[in-house]
Amino acid sequence: MRSREVVSELSPCDTDFTNTLLQTIQDAKRMGPVYCSNLDLCQLRSYTEGISCVRRIAKQMAGFVLERMEHGTNRQEAIDSEVQDYLDTGQEGKFWTFRNGKWVVLGNKRQAMGDISSFADTIIGI
Repeated sequence: MRSREVVSELSPCDTDFTNTLLQTIQDAKRMGPVYCSNLDLCQLRSYTEGISCVRRIAKQMAGFVLERMEHGTNRQEAIDSEVQDYLDTGQEGKFWTFRNGKWVVLGNKRQAMGDISSFADTIIGI
């Protein structure tokens, strides 16, 4: 599992959370930034069209999952609880996600939820 510091402080916009060698802030510093391949288009269209990024939401979810785990909840129960919380209260709208080797926009949070929870799990690094 990655350090709490990695999960809470690093951004999916400039950090490759898919790299399993990334475990600590020192690893991130040694590796240097790895910018998201969708960063420019995401910034432009997210601002003008209100599209949310699955990876940024997943990063927030990962922090909440870790908090639940620190209080004794197992990982899958923590993720399931956070998924339900987001479905109940999270914003609607469109979502950027990476599928089949390209960035696509999904039409609602239900469509995006599998990608969000999967990437939250990737960020936690178990």
